[in-house]
Amino acid sequence: MMLGQIGWQLLKLAILVGISWSDFMIGTLLIDSIKKRDY
Repeated sequence: MMLGQIGWQLLKLAILVGISWSDFMIGTLLIDSIKKRDY
């Protein structure tokens, strides 16, 4: 039971990190394209 709870917490954490990481990558790509457009 306890191991299952820990595994579930780790899974949720991994999903949250994955979502925030992809958002961060998309954000940096958007900022790069905006900077290139300004020049």
